[in-house]
Amino acid sequence: MEGVSKGAASHPVDVKGVISSKTFYKRTEQGNKYLTTTQDTNDLYGRIKGLTDSGSYIVVLPGSLGTAAELMIAWNLYYINEHFPATEDPVKKIFVFRGKDIELKLGKLNVFIFTDPWEKIIKFISTELNSSPKYLKW
Repeated sequence: MEGVSKGAASHPVDVKGVISSKTFYKRTEQGNKYLTTTQDTNDLYGRIKGLTDSGSYIVVLPGSLGTAAELMIAWNLYYINEHFPATEDPVKKIFVFRGKDIELKLGKLNVFIFTDPWEKIIKFISTELNSSPKYLKW
C-alpha cells in the first residue's frame, strides 16, 4: 500500500496505516515511510476492523487473499447497511476504478477498487449469491 500512502501524503491529510506486527512478524518493515500515524493491532481481524473504522477511503489494488478479505468486509458492511440502515453509514459508496481520476468528495468511507482482478470476482460473487451489483458504481 506504499503507493496509496505516497499519493495521500502529497495532500494535507493524516496518512494512517493499520498494521498487525504480530500477524506479519516476519516483515522487517511495518508500514511505510509515508505514514504519519500507525495503529498496531493484535491480529488480522483487528487490522481489518481498524481499516474500516478509521479511514475515509479504502483503495483496493490488485492483491491476493488478504486484499479480498478486506474488500469483502467493506462490501458486506455496505450491503448490510442497505438492508438494515444504521444511524451512520459504515460505507458510503463502492467504486471500481478504471484508471480515470476520481474526485473524492463523498462521506465516511468510500471504497475504490482497481478493475483487475476485482471486477470479475465481484460480478461472480454478486451473481452466485444473488447480491445485485447495484450497490456498486461501475
